[in-house]
Amino acid sequence: VHIVEKMTLDQKVGAMLTLGFPGTVATARTFDLIEKYHCGGFRLTPHGRSSSGVYIDPKTGETVVEIKNDNGNKKGIPSPHCTAGEYKKVRESLQKAAGKRPLGIPLHFSSDQEGGESANCGFSEVWQFPRSMGIRATGDSGYAYEVSKAVGMQCRAVGFNCLHSPNVDVNTDPRNPDEAETVARYAVQSCRGFKDAGIIATAKHFPGRGDSPVDAHFEIPVVRADKETLWNRELLPYRRLIEEDLIPCIMIAHTVYPALDPDNIATVSKKIITGLLREEMGFQGVITTDSMTMGGIATRYGVDQACAMALEAGADLVLMKAQGNLVEKTIAAIKDYIRQGRISMEDLDNKVYRILALKYEYGLFYSSGQNYEEPE
Repeated sequence: VHIVEKMTLDQKVGAMLTLGFPGTVATARTFDLIEKYHCGGFRLTPHGRSSSGVYIDPKTGETVVEIKNDNGNKKGIPSPHCTAGEYKKVRESLQKAAGKRPLGIPLHFSSDQEGGESANCGFSEVWQFPRSMGIRATGDSGYAYEVSKAVGMQCRAVGFNCLHSPNVDVNTDPRNPDEAETVARYAVQSCRGFKDAGIIATAKHFPGRGDSPVDAHFEIPVVRADKETLWNRELLPYRRLIEEDLIPCIMIAHTVYPALDPDNIATVSKKIITGLLREEMGFQGVITTDSMTMGGIATRYGVDQACAMALEAGADLVLMKAQGNLVEKTIAAIKDYIRQGRISMEDLDNKVYRILALKYEYGLFYSSGQNYEEPE
């Protein structure tokens, strides 16, 4: 009997959630998310404040989205800094709690580690590298492999096992344009490096948002290229990674593509996620959303409804970093969609299977030391 068949509805819903763990202190609420709500994993931001999810438009100074501070942490109090080794022990305490759950399903620990200021694994003991643009400037794609492998090995040593990299958006700015073939070549090398380091790589932001200067944290970008252009430019890196079986996970963009779906943001578009990525391009791996508390999507649909809509459209994982009452609201919304048949039980089981199979493939069950049954 496969492990998915033994899971309750609550366990299956929880498995599809990547929740937030900001700071370096695990609270009672953090353990509730693991033990009571069966979350599949956490988005780690060790040096972030304990209260997160507030987006202020830099142009107007207005608050776009503000997540209520009801997670048990004191607002405005920064998290204590710690060493990489100390943080690893905190992370291990969370994995240990997951191991004691009835089925012992391990957590995935995701983060950004794109170089420059994007470094969630930003401890003093961890060597930092330039962003992709800097690596591209060397003219040698071999460095993309070496850097990704080094980044991955360091992150794995601290306990991160999934990175939201590489960013394969094709920059179309005429002042500094990318060629799709070049992006694809560097993306292939990056993913080989992550794979050799044992890190789950996540290509983003599908179908590609390099043709928009708008920040999705505050509003929804629109990419108006026709489908042929998208296929030959934005989608080329993804096509190459899928062909070479190098990308285990893909992140969907909070962006509108009128040529693909004029009515919906890609994150909640069945035409884009299921029709294009799954069926037309043949991607069989895990599909995750970007952060669902970003201003653009949150203000249009509401965080909880957007999470359920994304799963209905074909996503497997939703990235919902708020720790407060939005967790319960999101779970309730997803269950409503399941009860209404908008997410079928077969589809639900397929999503959970893909997530667990990925964890198994990358050794999360072994490295976590849980009791588990090997997938058939």
